[in-house]
Amino acid sequence: MQNNSLLKLKVPSTGLLICGCLNGFLGFMTLLSGVLRFSGLTGKEVLPTNEAERAGYLFATFGGYGIALVSLVVAPVVVFGAMRMGEGRSRGLAIASAILAILPLTSCCFFVSAVFGIWALVVLMQADVKAAFAGNLN
Repeated sequence: MQNNSLLKLKVPSTGLLICGCLNGFLGFMTLLSGVLRFSGLTGKEVLPTNEAERAGYLFATFGGYGIALVSLVVAPVVVFGAMRMGEGRSRGLAIASAILAILPLTSCCFFVSAVFGIWALVVLMQADVKAAFAGNLN
């Protein structure tokens, strides 16, 4: 890959790499805390008393754990795509990882990862970067 194009991708790929690792870690820790919570090892939990509170409790609990699970599944894709982007390989995977970082339900750190995802997409769509990826078909 041409050196100038590689330099354009250095910051967004590094940002996506860090965000992907952080999202994977936070997703894992959230799911681990849920396992500990439901196992009863964390002590007695105060449950909601009426139907409205119970519905909100269940929605927030399982919605939060669902997002953590999705984040844990998506994080390796973002990390691997960011690594390939930094190497100037697998443009399609790099684009996919940038798009996954932008989606709000795939990330515990959505606001930070969205910035790097958008930045990566903008750089990946530039003509010289496309040409550099095309010239580096490994």
